[in-house]
Amino acid sequence: MIVNRITPFHRDGGGAPTDYDLLVSSGTHKGCVLDIPDIGLTVNYLPGTAVLLTGRILKHGVAEWEGGERICQARFIKDAIHDRFGLPRPDWVMYDSYFKDMGLT
Repeated sequence: MIVNRITPFHRDGGGAPTDYDLLVSSGTHKGCVLDIPDIGLTVNYLPGTAVLLTGRILKHGVAEWEGGERICQARFIKDAIHDRFGLPRPDWVMYDSYFKDMGLT
């Protein structure tokens, strides 16, 4: 949980490169952006917004917000968990996988 704090640009060094972080914005703030400079992306990050990103690969951060409380729930799996429990690391996600699962190929 990140509450009322800026989040300096960073990469999540503890995660596996192919794992996604789930970032969920909540609170009462009225203006906020999540910057992902490695791909030149700025996302409106208002309460109720959920973002999935490969946090170990892509630098990301929140510099400021406007008004109210800012709460971020950040969920991810530490890469060490894979080792500890003998779990394989996930493969890279590909669009074709989604289309196949939805019967669109």
